[in-house]
Amino acid sequence: MKSLLADLGAIADAPENTDEERLKHRFLIATGVVMSGGGLLWGVVATVLNLHMQSAIPFGYVLITAINFAFLARTKNFALARNIQIFVSILLPFLFQWMLGGLVASGATMLWSMLCLSAAQSFDERTHSFRWLIFFVLLTFVSLYIEFQIPPPLDLFENEALLKLPLYLFTMNFLAVSLAIFALISIFMQLRQRMEVELVQRNKELAQSQNALVQSEKMAAIGELVAGVAHELNTPLGAIRASNDNLDRSISIILSGLPELNETGNEAELSGLTDMLRGIAAVNVELTTREERSLRNTLASELQEHGFNDSQEKAAQLVELGVLTLGTEHLPVLRSERWPLVFSQLRAFSSLNRNCQTIKTAAARSSKIVFALKKYAHPGNDGHVSSASVGESLDTVLMLYQNLIKRGVQIERSFEGDTTILADHDALNQVWTNLVHNALQAMNCNGVLKIKATSTSDELLVSIEDTGCGIPPDAAARIFEPFYTTKQIGEGTGLGLSISADIVRRHGGTIEVDSVPGRTAFTVRLPVDAASNLPKGTADG
Repeated sequence: MKSLLADLGAIADAPENTDEERLKHRFLIATGVVMSGGGLLWGVVATVLNLHMQSAIPFGYVLITAINFAFLARTKNFALARNIQIFVSILLPFLFQWMLGGLVASGATMLWSMLCLSAAQSFDERTHSFRWLIFFVLLTFVSLYIEFQIPPPLDLFENEALLKLPLYLFTMNFLAVSLAIFALISIFMQLRQRMEVELVQRNKELAQSQNALVQSEKMAAIGELVAGVAHELNTPLGAIRASNDNLDRSISIILSGLPELNETGNEAELSGLTDMLRGIAAVNVELTTREERSLRNTLASELQEHGFNDSQEKAAQLVELGVLTLGTEHLPVLRSERWPLVFSQLRAFSSLNRNCQTIKTAAARSSKIVFALKKYAHPGNDGHVSSASVGESLDTVLMLYQNLIKRGVQIERSFEGDTTILADHDALNQVWTNLVHNALQAMNCNGVLKIKATSTSDELLVSIEDTGCGIPPDAAARIFEPFYTTKQIGEGTGLGLSISADIVRRHGGTIEVDSVPGRTAFTVRLPVDAASNLPKGTADG
C-alpha cells in the first residue's frame, strides 16, 4: 500500500523539482485521493437512496480526478493540474449539496470542499491561495441564499424518519471529513519526516563530499610542497655527498704523507707547522673574490719584504689554506725544502675542516626543512583545536616554499604582538598555504611578498600581499566561489580560496581581498578564541 501511494505521489515529479515542490505534489495528490474516497462513499449512498442523477456528481468527481492525474503524469504540468483539481474539489461538493435540496437536506456536503482549501496552500504566492478561499466563501453565501430562497420540504419536518436523515448525513459528513483531515495531516507529517530524513542524509553526503574535496585540495597542496621540499633537500644532501667524497680524498692524502711529515727535526719548522694547523682549524670565514685578491696582495708584499722570490705563488697557497696573517713563525716552514709536502698536507687538513663545516651546515639546513614539514603536517591534533602561534605557522609555510621564494622573491614579514590563538591550526595552515602559494604564482616567483600579522585584545589580523598582476574586478567578486579560477587549465581547481574562506568562516572570522594592478592583498581576521565558533565536537577535541 505504501509503495502504491509512493508511486502515485511521484507522478508529478520532474528531475529539476526541489524537495519542497515534491512535497506539494504529494499533498495535492493525497487530497485528491482522499476526496475521491468521499466521492465513492457519497455516490454509493445516493445510489442506495435512488438518487441516480445526483450520484453522477460524486462519481463524476472520481472520474475527473483520475483523468486529471493521468494528464499530470503525462505532462508534468503541475500548475494546470492543481488549478483543475482545486476547482472541481471546491465546486462539486457545493453542486451536489444543491442537488440534494440544500444545506440542511444534504447534511452539509459542502464540508468536503474544506479539504481542498489545504491543497490551495501549495501555491508559492499567497494571493493565489486567497483567491480560492474567496471562491469557497462566495459559494458558501450562494448556498445560504439558496437555503433561504428554497427552504427544505415541509414533509421533512413532519416525517420523523426523514427528519433524522439530514442528521445522519451531517454526522456522516462530519466524521468522514474529520477522518480525511486526520489522514491528510498524517500523510503530510510522514512526507515531511521522510523528506527531513532524506535531507539529513543528503547533507551528510554533501558534508562527506565537501570533506573529500578539502582533503583532495590539501593533498594537492602537500604534493606541491613535497616536490619543493624534495628539491630543497636535494641541495644540502648533494653538498653532504660531495663533502664526504672530499673527506675521503683528504684523509688518503693525509695518511700517505703523514709519516714523512713527522720526520722533521727542525723545531722552528715544527712550530710554524703547528701554528698553521691551529689557524686552519680556527678559520670559519668565507671570503669574497675581492677580499681574497686583497689578502693575496698583502701577503705577497710581506713575503717579498722577507726575501721570497716566489711571493705571489706562496701568498696564493696561504690564502687557499686559510692563513689570514703572516707570522714570523711561519717563515721557516715557507723556506723549507719540504714546503711542497707540507702544503699538500696542510691543504688536506684545510679541506677536512671546510668539508666538516659544509656537512654541519647542510645537515642543519636539512633538519630545519624536515622540522618545518613535520610542523606543517602535524600542528596539533588533526581536526582539533590547539593553542599555537600563527606567526610560527606562517614562517613554516615560507620555509616549505623556499624552493620558489629563492627564485627572486623578497620577503617582508612583520609580526606585532602575540599571534597565539586557540583554533584548528591544521585547517588554518591550509589557508596560509593557499594564500602564499597563490601570491607566489601571481608574481611568477619574482617580486615582493609582504606578510603581516597584528594581534589585538580580541582579534588577529593577517595580511598577505604580493606585487603580482592583480585580480580583475569582475573576477574579484567571484574569487571565493567554488570551482571558479583565473588560472590556466591544469594550474588550479578553483577550490583553494573557496575552502580557505569556509575554514575562516567556521572560525568566526572574515577574509577579504583588495586588488589593483601590481598589488593584491588578502586580509584574514580571526577572533583570538576562534575555537569557540567551531562545531562542538571539534572544539571539545
